[in-house]
Amino acid sequence: MATRADDSARADVQQVLARYVRATDHRDGASLSALFTPQGKVDVSAKNAKGDHQPVGSRIVGRTAIADAVTERQSPLGGLRSEHHVTSDPLVEIRGNTAHLSTQFLTYAVHGAAEPTTGRPAGTTGAQGVIKPFEVGYYDLTLQRVGSGWQISHLRVLHDLPIALPRG
Repeated sequence: MATRADDSARADVQQVLARYVRATDHRDGASLSALFTPQGKVDVSAKNAKGDHQPVGSRIVGRTAIADAVTERQSPLGGLRSEHHVTSDPLVEIRGNTAHLSTQFLTYAVHGAAEPTTGRPAGTTGAQGVIKPFEVGYYDLTLQRVGSGWQISHLRVLHDLPIALPRG
């Protein structure tokens, strides 16, 4: 039977994930990288035509590299563009000072429609723009207890869609 301490620790681990997806959504590399241990690492993979996950890009190691990946490699946002993650069904296991969290994710691109210079047509109501899902998969995190909190030591991003990287 889970104790209050167990429940509290699980909630603390889930808060790290919540902070991670918000920092990703806002392209806030400094806040995101602070969620990692100093030598934290990120591995990204995507399914290929056979349905197997294969690495996409190189492993990212260390807070500076992680911050740079968020602020420089991801598509810039701003204006009427934003991104939102939805995570669900988290599985959390804690053994001593190590935790493991696995959760599903879905990411939406949000493109708001600017108001025309002549104004919106009479009778126009509601949100204006397009919301499009564009990423889906699993986050698999290993976390270490650091002081009274948790930091990510290894993040595996397992995309269920193939990914094309820019050439160059």
